[in-house]
Amino acid sequence: MTKAVIFGYGKDSGSVMKYVKFGFRTAKKAGAETIITTGGDTSNESNNPWLAETEAEMMGNIIRDIISLTGRRVKILEEKRAYNTLTNVLYIALEQMIDETEKVIIVCNKAHFPKVFFATVKVLGLRATMQRISFHPFPLTTGKIENLMILAKTVPEVLGYFIRPLGRRIEWIQYNQRTGRNKQLTYKEFCSKFRKTGELI
Repeated sequence: MTKAVIFGYGKDSGSVMKYVKFGFRTAKKAGAETIITTGGDTSNESNNPWLAETEAEMMGNIIRDIISLTGRRVKILEEKRAYNTLTNVLYIALEQMIDETEKVIIVCNKAHFPKVFFATVKVLGLRATMQRISFHPFPLTTGKIENLMILAKTVPEVLGYFIRPLGRRIEWIQYNQRTGRNKQLTYKEFCSKFRKTGELI
């Protein structure tokens, strides 16, 4: 069995529409029967016509619109808690949306590919990543400055996947800026909250 995972990138419906259509076509071409959308409420603003609170929900609704127009059926699962690239992969694994026997197609923003690849290695392991995962990057962000900013953030974030004291600090900042922005946690509170459930690896 093959499943497809589409990583979120904000809730701006303009460019995301093309991105999700690409993800849907890629999934169907590979024969995927299930599409998983992943991404939490990572932005204070939401300018999408679906009034979705999370990236995953918005992308899921776009896919439902595509299905209604094309008649092509696919199962949709939504992972709505992730607040960064590492938790995109981690929460899908923790919620058992994929298992060890399945082939997985990952669709992501081309500028995010290094983060997505190494996050997958961190969570699933190098062997599983090389044997079971295929990556399909899409040029969602085309502005040079925006992509340079993404690259500048990518290096410390990827290092943090494997140097955990650094990674936990980065993830704490990301959590407070994004999904945890309405209830700020101290670093100690953050670690205490997420270590217990396996959400802080």
